[in-house]
Amino acid sequence: QHARTQHLDGHVPLLAAALAVCLAMLVTGTRPPEPEEPMAAVVSDETLDRLERNLQREGIARYLSEAGDVLVATTGTVADCENSTSTVDLASAPGTSRDLLARRVQLVASGAPPFAEPVLDDVEYALRDVAELPSCARRADVTRVRNQIERRQLLLRMRLAVRELEG
Repeated sequence: QHARTQHLDGHVPLLAAALAVCLAMLVTGTRPPEPEEPMAAVVSDETLDRLERNLQREGIARYLSEAGDVLVATTGTVADCENSTSTVDLASAPGTSRDLLARRVQLVASGAPPFAEPVLDDVEYALRDVAELPSCARRADVTRVRNQIERRQLLLRMRLAVRELEG
C-alpha cells in the first residue's frame, strides 16, 4: 500500500492541473480547440495532365538514351569471342535489348508524342534484331544490324528525339 501511495503522489500535481483546466472550461463555457482538418491540396486537372505528359516524355527520353547505348555497344563491338575470330562478343546486349523491348510496351501504351512514334518504331526494329543475336554473334550479322542502323540514321534521330523530349 505504501508503494502505491508513493506512486500516486507523483501524479497528483498532474491530475490537479488537468482537473483545474476542465473546471475552468466548464465555468467559462469554452471548449478545447478542435483540431483543424488538413487542407486538401488542390491541383487542377490541367496541371496533373501536364505533369503526366512531362513524366511520359522523360521516360521516353531515358528509354531512347538506354536503347542508344545498347545499339552503339552492339555496332561498335570488336572483341572476338573466345576461340573464334569469326564471331564477336556482344556480352549482355541481346538480353538488355529484350528488357528494353518489354519496357517499350509500357511506355507507348500511355501515349507518345507524335514526333517520337516513328523513332520508337525504328528503335523497336533495331532492338529486335539485336535481341535475336546470340551473345557470340557472327560478324556478318552484326554488320547487317550496323548497316540498317546507319541507313536509317537511327542514332542521330534518337539523339534529336531525346533533345526534343527533354525540351
